[in-house]
This record gives sequence, C-alpha cells and structure tokens, in this order.
Amino acid sequence: MLWPCRWTHLPYIPTSGAMFLSMLTQEEIPCNSLKFLEELNGKVPIVHIEDVSEAHMFFMNNVGSLNGRFLCASSFVSTAEIGNYYQHNYPEFKVNQEYLNDPKREIKWGSKKLVEKGFVFKYGMKEILDDCVIWARKKDIL
Repeated sequence: MLWPCRWTHLPYIPTSGAMFLSMLTQEEIPCNSLKFLEELNGKVPIVHIEDVSEAHMFFMNNVGSLNGRFLCASSFVSTAEIGNYYQHNYPEFKVNQEYLNDPKREIKWGSKKLVEKGFVFKYGMKEILDDCVIWARKKDIL
C-alpha cells in the first residue's frame, strides 16, 4: 500500500489505492480485485510504504541474523472490516451493503516472523485507509 502523500506526483491512482477506495467509489474492477485478494489470502494484507522502507532498512542492519522470506503487512483485514471502517468514519459516503458481510476467514500467511525478529510497524489499517481518503479528496476523486 502506498502512502497517499507519495502519490501526489502521479497522474493516476495506484492500483492499491484504487482497490481500497473502490468501497467508496463503487468501481467494480478494483473492488473485485480486492475481494479476490481476500479470497486468495483469507484477508487483505495492507502495509504503509514507510513501513516497507523501514523493513528494508531493518533487514540491511540485521543481514547476518535473518534469512528466508518475510511477509511485510501491518494489518490483515477483511473487505467487511474496510467497508465498516469507511461507513463508521466517513458516513458521507455510501458503502454498498454487500461489502459489509464478513465471511470470517482466517489469514493463511502473516507477518509474525518479521515481528518476532523485532520489527515494529508504525502504521495500521486506520492510518492507511485515512490517508487514502485524504489523498482522494485532494485529487477530487471523492
């Protein structure tokens, strides 16, 4: 997930942002992509670009003690959690009721290994989704 402040120079909305905003914009293709990602993983992994950068530096500073693959996502959320967050915090937008039904899936992968090694995420779902809305308002998308 890219941090919206980093998007200001782009002439288009990044796919990740379009997917999260699709709950509010009612755009079918990015919303279906979000639902597919949830179906594939159990939940939607999200991460702030600054946390990704920090994770890269964390690995460079601990190169001798870390090996293997690590997933980097601060939150694993359902599309229903995203929709409910938007509905509760941005009531001026209408979230499609079908997005609010939570099938209660478990995640298949996680960032537990990264956290166990000592990495701390700074941004969670709230900050990431709020940044998407702030950016979209500035760009007159919402």
